[in-house]
Amino acid sequence: WFAAHGLLLLLVIPFSCLAPSFIFGGILALCEGWKLVEGVLYIGGGLVLLPLTDVVPTSTAGIVIDAILACLSLGIFGWLLALIGALPVVTKSAAKLAFSKSKSDIVNAGAPLPLMTILILPVLFMFLSSILGGPLAAAEGWPYGQGLLYVAGIFAHSPALATVAPDTTFGSFLSLVVATYALTVAIGIVVGIYILLPAMDSLVDRTSSGFSDSLMGRLACFLCVVLLGVPLLLFPLAAALGGLVALVEGWDFMTGTIFVGGSFVLLPLTDAAPVTHLGLTLDFIFSCIGVGLFGFFIAFVGALPFVDSCADMLGMKLEQPHQAFLSTVKFFLLVLPLVSACFSVVLGGLLALAEGWSFLDGALFVLSVMIQSPGIAPAAAVSSTAFGNVMIFLAASIGICISIGWGAGLIVASSGLDQAAEKCVYFIHKYQDAELRLYKDLQNARKAKKEAKKKKGTGTDAEAAAEGIQDVEAAASSQETRKEAESSQVPRAQEEGTDGPRVENL
Repeated sequence: WFAAHGLLLLLVIPFSCLAPSFIFGGILALCEGWKLVEGVLYIGGGLVLLPLTDVVPTSTAGIVIDAILACLSLGIFGWLLALIGALPVVTKSAAKLAFSKSKSDIVNAGAPLPLMTILILPVLFMFLSSILGGPLAAAEGWPYGQGLLYVAGIFAHSPALATVAPDTTFGSFLSLVVATYALTVAIGIVVGIYILLPAMDSLVDRTSSGFSDSLMGRLACFLCVVLLGVPLLLFPLAAALGGLVALVEGWDFMTGTIFVGGSFVLLPLTDAAPVTHLGLTLDFIFSCIGVGLFGFFIAFVGALPFVDSCADMLGMKLEQPHQAFLSTVKFFLLVLPLVSACFSVVLGGLLALAEGWSFLDGALFVLSVMIQSPGIAPAAAVSSTAFGNVMIFLAASIGICISIGWGAGLIVASSGLDQAAEKCVYFIHKYQDAELRLYKDLQNARKAKKEAKKKKGTGTDAEAAAEGIQDVEAAASSQETRKEAESSQVPRAQEEGTDGPRVENL
């Protein structure tokens, strides 16, 4: 069971990320004149929500291709999140973390969050980093500690932990593989656990109870959650934790708030990075909290009734296998860009007004944040005001709700996910049965070998044992022959009328 899950999580799903990274990255590298590894790392980093290279497209054609590929990458990201959340290991983990199965109140909906973010995720990240940091450090010639911190920064989506960056092609690709593991373990399983918790349904029902059950009512509920609920919950927490980091590092309050806020939405919103040991420790802990919050809000937004209505309208619940693919392409290449562009016009206009940018620069900057495509943002657009930073954080929080929460929720509601999950579970059971048969055959072979050694013995003892067996068999045969001969004399003796002792003895 564990081997089958390991094969899926460590080989199949990373390959699902690497294949489009090579294809899309090759196209973008050809357009921009980059090396192949630069294009692969750029697309792969966008696919796992983690920047892995500093290059960005600068040509008009490259920016357009980048925007299209970013939307496709979000679709692949959503499918991977939904598929990982449907695996049996997530179901069992959700059952273990559901503290009260008989209750489904709002408190229980967030009960596993502190346990996962403060204990489980940091321990799991450091354990995996201790394993994967060694090969990366050996490939790059780093000390083991630097490799461990670099991998830990990838898992926790905390780039500040990394004091070095890979220089070799092998190290760069290995960092991309580690990033896919971070997507699998950190985000996919967390989102899957929250989707399966019964208390999450209760929280969604309580939230949507104040709105009508019509399509417009569901849309109003969705907009209230995305535009007000998520930002109003994330920003005060980011301000509290960011103030602590700012105090340790000597930053201003807004810089600390935006820094921690970027950890919550898995998107770097400032160039500031902690340098003290205490600041780095707080950054790692707060990043783990950010991963947990990210998973919670993605699961919550994806479970809203409006998302289910959209799945019906897009045809995602139809049973035809190709329908899930066509509906996904329709959403991520048509609906998502249009909705993101509408929000970018409004938020980008406010950001441009606050920063003194042109309207186009503000709109493009917000669009780059919402669809996770840094190449779209103008190079000269750098926020310098507190209001501008707040607008960027608001755009990032809305962006993850729309592009990932809405998109992943549609995929979860689709029939295509059920079919894909059934195939994964079938593979796990088949692999488990084959492994069990192999184990039994191996045990039987070992048992037969031990018995053969006992019977065969060693050296002259084996020959003596064989001769002894032959002597016993000869003696037994001789005794049987003698008995038959003596028994044949009984009727002869009775005919002769002799009742001697020999007859009585016989």
